[in-house]
Amino acid sequence: MPEHEPREIHEWRAVLWSGQLAALLKLDDITRDDERPGGGTAYLQRLRPRLIEVLGHTTLKPIEACGCRARAGPPG
Repeated sequence: MPEHEPREIHEWRAVLWSGQLAALLKLDDITRDDERPGGGTAYLQRLRPRLIEVLGHTTLKPIEACGCRARAGPPG
């Protein structure tokens, strides 16, 4: 997932896929992943608001996001 605010369609797709992968992991595993800057808690702080933004993002085709939007919430 980009560390900057997504602007391009591929960056929004990366947010969506990142949310799906985060949903498969345990919250503790994600927060412990702080070996690099921008990981762990910082990652979650970027991910959560961007997933909310993805829900209303209109540049993604409905077929891309329809199944993902139902699962867009991060683990918690």
